[in-house]
Amino acid sequence: MPRPLRMASGSQFFRRFHRRILRRFFLWQLVAMFAATSLAQTAPAPEKNSTPLTRIGVFTDNYPFSFTGPSGQPEGFAVDLLAAIERTMGLRLERVTGPTDVITAAFHDYRLEALQSFAQTPARELRADFTVPYLSMAGSIFARKNTPPIRNFADLRGRRVMVHAGSLGEQLLRASGLETSIVHVESVEQALRKLDAGENDATLVSRLTGLATAHQLGLENIAPVGEPVPGYAVRYCFGVQDGDRELLAQLNEGLAILQRTGEFERIYRRWFGHVDPLPGYSALHIALAIAAGLALALAIAIWSFLRQRRLHENIAAQAEALRASEERYRGVFETSQEGLLLLHPAGKTPPDFALEEINQAAANMLGLDRSPPLPGTSLRGLTPCCTDCCDLLGQALARDGASVFEHTTPPGRSTHTALRVSVTRIGPRVLVVLSDLTETRRAEERLRTREQQLRQNQKLEALGTLAGGVAHDFNNILTSILGNADIAGLDLPPGSSVHAQLDEIRAASERARQLVRQILTFTRHAEARCETLCLTPLIEECLRFLRASVRSSITIRHHPAPGAPQIEADATQIHQVIMNLCTNAVHAMGDTTGSLEVTEDILTVTQEIIAQHPQLAPGEFVRIAIRDTGCGMTPEVVQRMFEPFFTTKAPGQGTGLGLSVVHGIMQNHRGAITVYSKPGQGTLFHLYFPLKTRTSSSQPPVFASGAPRGRGQRILFVDDEQPIVRAASQLLTRLGYEISAHHEVTAALAEFEKTPSAFALIVTDLTMPKMTGLEFIQRALALRPELPVVLISGFMNDTDLARARDLGVNRVLDKPLTLSALGRTVSECLNGR
Repeated sequence: MPRPLRMASGSQFFRRFHRRILRRFFLWQLVAMFAATSLAQTAPAPEKNSTPLTRIGVFTDNYPFSFTGPSGQPEGFAVDLLAAIERTMGLRLERVTGPTDVITAAFHDYRLEALQSFAQTPARELRADFTVPYLSMAGSIFARKNTPPIRNFADLRGRRVMVHAGSLGEQLLRASGLETSIVHVESVEQALRKLDAGENDATLVSRLTGLATAHQLGLENIAPVGEPVPGYAVRYCFGVQDGDRELLAQLNEGLAILQRTGEFERIYRRWFGHVDPLPGYSALHIALAIAAGLALALAIAIWSFLRQRRLHENIAAQAEALRASEERYRGVFETSQEGLLLLHPAGKTPPDFALEEINQAAANMLGLDRSPPLPGTSLRGLTPCCTDCCDLLGQALARDGASVFEHTTPPGRSTHTALRVSVTRIGPRVLVVLSDLTETRRAEERLRTREQQLRQNQKLEALGTLAGGVAHDFNNILTSILGNADIAGLDLPPGSSVHAQLDEIRAASERARQLVRQILTFTRHAEARCETLCLTPLIEECLRFLRASVRSSITIRHHPAPGAPQIEADATQIHQVIMNLCTNAVHAMGDTTGSLEVTEDILTVTQEIIAQHPQLAPGEFVRIAIRDTGCGMTPEVVQRMFEPFFTTKAPGQGTGLGLSVVHGIMQNHRGAITVYSKPGQGTLFHLYFPLKTRTSSSQPPVFASGAPRGRGQRILFVDDEQPIVRAASQLLTRLGYEISAHHEVTAALAEFEKTPSAFALIVTDLTMPKMTGLEFIQRALALRPELPVVLISGFMNDTDLARARDLGVNRVLDKPLTLSALGRTVSECLNGR
């Protein structure tokens, strides 16, 4: 930084300093003239009137440097100094006048290129460039002449000292522990008037400003006292925007010319000569200074001439390298997928940062994509996300070294909800790197959802395997119970009272049979008998049954889908699903007034829906929404509601199989079921069924009634359960058939191989030890292909059913068996139907 051109302190110190500066500026001027002449040899002549217009800020409230005079126009030392530089350098200046705070804010917002009187401080050097100081003013303590003597800062303790709020004087008083002595005033003029009137004890201002203002106000009882205030130094300069080297050089050159020509001294004498006289210089001093300057200038000129071409080449090469480096940096900076910000700290409470550079990726992440901010803009307050980041950056910078943290923006603020923020100091600046973690967090959430769904499916499959085995054994027990009940009924005379007890046994067995059917449906061991059907009549039938049993305080509404869409489904199972969910909805509303709505519509399943419900496939689905206004469910209940035997009802009011059966039926139909519920807000179920192209409705099967009697035909019956073998043998014997019954399949095969032609029909179980029923049928039909065969089973999957058809099995019967079903099936097979 060049030395100040002018010191407003003691006259003896100023005289020595001014002589030294004058000699140096003559030398600088000669060097500048030589350099300008050398460059002019290669530089093209500027076009006429090509000087650009420069906007410069002029204060109106800074006496005696820049203020509004009686004529309404700006006056003062800095105003005259600027006018002289404008004339000398041929500048084109547009003066923008206003109060100090307004003009300073306009300069910081890049609406002005320069300020004519700008105090140089370390903080301002981060954002602006300064000329050499044209005035350096020491601070002084001003007091009344008739007060007790004040020699230094220590003498101010216990006294009332007037300063501007936030000024350098206030900072020095606080640093010295004199907070209780501070009295705030609006201006130097106000402080001096109050001091002269006997209010307060002292004030802190720059010596030159205080002397000039006291003289202008005619305050003769006010004077600087004691020693100069340590640390109080105000350096007035011309300020330009950071990096504007051309304007800075023109202003410095203008100051040098004014000093060399004596114009600076004349302006200074006009404004400050009455308070700080400036001594003159002799012709000898000037001659010696010129001679020394010429000698040094000649040596520099010779050296410059020898180095000129080489310097030009080096400068050109460096400029090209700098341009290429700038292009590479700019390309990497702008195209980076990471968000990059270069900031200046601009405040600590609350933390704030001035924006120097920002790339597009960072603007998008911070929600600034529509209006990228200009350099110098405060980051705090631009968006809610920027404000949050300022607070977190302030905390990170309080720690030493680089810092990395994550920030999650609240929903709705921007498209980026999760950011990794890396903070690194680069000198006075701060480099911030933003990484978008939104998709990573979403993928992690989807993975957690999939894992939860997988655990739920595995749990259901494990329970289903257990339930399937129990249901299979239970079917065999029910077959024995129903068979013996039928036999007992045949042995009783008509009108016997025991018939009522047998009917109770059959009714209880039938309820157990339905329970087993539900278990097998849940475990997907009972295959659906699918047909093309329309859901609308089925739903209306269910709701018709429901209206007859619910209270009138519950409103039931049905909104069918237009066009009566069709699906491929088992009507009995779909009826069971709808009745189960609607009954649960009625129970959830209890004794209160409520409503139950069933709505049909057609939905196109997209990849977004599949991500939430992986069991669905792309395409069109019929969706049934069942909504109630009941008590709702907690998340814990929703998570377990499809588990077998889980129920929230009181003991004896439910088995806990209803929703698990519904879940199994929906899986069998390649559909899905979802639930949305909150306590006190009701429940909404969605059922998804694949839409089927419209065809003619299938007619429901018609079953024959009664059990026809046989004519002595011989039947081979095989089952590994002895109770079933005994019951079936007695039933078929009562119906007029000759029975050869076995509970070991190998014995049955041995008897058949001896006399294949002796049997009119084979009835065999599917699952048996040593040999399955399908293997037994294959070996039997190899000996007699035309023999009719009936296969019985507790459950049969698609593979076994397909193989049975390939082998030529005539009929398949589900356990538990009844007399009428077994007799009718045997008769139809023997009669070729």
